[in-house]
Amino acid sequence: MKSIVLHAIGTMGDIHPMLGLGVELKKRGHDVLFTSLEHFRRKVESNGLRFERVGPDSNPEDPELVR
Repeated sequence: MKSIVLHAIGTMGDIHPMLGLGVELKKRGHDVLFTSLEHFRRKVESNGLRFERVGPDSNPEDPELVR
């Protein structure tokens, strides 16, 4: 078993592929830690992965931020 850190900051288009990878790695017996914006905590943890917040507390869906 390996300890693996997955890191993604951006939108759901960045997060979803990493979630799929993390879930599969966990199924194969690895210890997976997912690091990202607090905004994605619920999504990551609902997929059974450990989560650690990194980066600014911002909402990647905020139109002003995206602009």
